[in-house]
Amino acid sequence: MSRYLEIRQQVPRRQNVRRRAAKSPGKDGRPRWTVLTLIVFLILFAAILSVWSSGRVVNLGYLIRSDVIEKQRLIDERNTLNLDISRLKSPEWLEIEANRLGFVKPDSNQYIRVEAGQKRTSRTQ
Repeated sequence: MSRYLEIRQQVPRRQNVRRRAAKSPGKDGRPRWTVLTLIVFLILFAAILSVWSSGRVVNLGYLIRSDVIEKQRLIDERNTLNLDISRLKSPEWLEIEANRLGFVKPDSNQYIRVEAGQKRTSRTQ
């Protein structure tokens, strides 16, 4: 037995230390958890980008709709103003307004006829 004790004393003792299990590397030598984490982040980024772009499309749709409504309102206003211009230029309306303001029709001797290109020299005739 003494021989056994001598050999046992010469051999270093192993300490009971828990060792982490070695991670199996991927094909490129990196641990698999790094590659999986990268994949998860890429998927998360794609999902966030998709939600952001969808929100942007909806927001642009609202802006386009409000611009279409504004355009239609402006077209209606333009049509109303064109009708007002036509009404205000009509001779019938001008005559009614002139009578309301107290204007009277001139006599035949109160007309002054000016030809195109002719200069008027004096007011009295």
